[in-house]
Amino acid sequence: MKIKTSLILITLILSQASYLKAQEQWIFFYPGTQGNAEEAAPLMEAFSQDLQQASDGKIQFQASYENQGKEGLTKILHKKPSLVLVAGDWYESQSSLQVFPLLAQAKLLGDSPNQETFYFLCKKPLKSQTQKIKVYTQKDFAPGFLEKKLEPLGLNLEVSLVEHPLATLKKIAASDNPEYFLADEVTYQNLKNLKAPWLQQLSTQDPTLKIPAPKLLALQTLPDKKIKQINKALEKISKSSQAQESLNLLRLQGFEINPQK
Repeated sequence: MKIKTSLILITLILSQASYLKAQEQWIFFYPGTQGNAEEAAPLMEAFSQDLQQASDGKIQFQASYENQGKEGLTKILHKKPSLVLVAGDWYESQSSLQVFPLLAQAKLLGDSPNQETFYFLCKKPLKSQTQKIKVYTQKDFAPGFLEKKLEPLGLNLEVSLVEHPLATLKKIAASDNPEYFLADEVTYQNLKNLKAPWLQQLSTQDPTLKIPAPKLLALQTLPDKKIKQINKALEKISKSSQAQESLNLLRLQGFEINPQK
């Protein structure tokens, strides 16, 4: 009886170990986006379940959300989860991320699935000048990314992160200083629907800022069989009507497998 009980316990332990081994950690690395890991947990759970179902139950996924910039990147590189969907500006700017295999690229909602557009809102047009120009944004851009993108314009930028865009925009509308707000597509569309007299003082100025869509990286060495299973799940979830709710909340249409770097 003792031998039989021991065999049952060993079987249970091995089964649990097999489950844990099959569980793939997936981190959404979106620095500067709203919310926190706790608030995002229900959506992460829904996405994990949808992706697990898309894999026909062959892979257990556990997704989580990280929106801290340098601190978040340090944690991710130390933890090395199986998969990381990293914001396009951070992938483009951080050589520490570019060394990992690129499995897929996210397809964003909207007319331009391969890139995200940011809009400059200001009271006065952008001009090439030596005076420092304040640029406010909610997004924590990768270090040096914004400056590099706008360098051809000869602008001397001072970038500041803000939590409350409306208060900042109202301040810009009342000021004659060269100050700008860099709005993502969601904020920009919301502002267009907002009826406030002071918004009439602001206008959209060229250029718009284009950021590549997020990239899915494998931070661990995965067997070819596992990669094929993940790719199949990504293709399936992109076409799944059941998964559209979680994908849309993540501002995603789906994924493009094996994109060009």
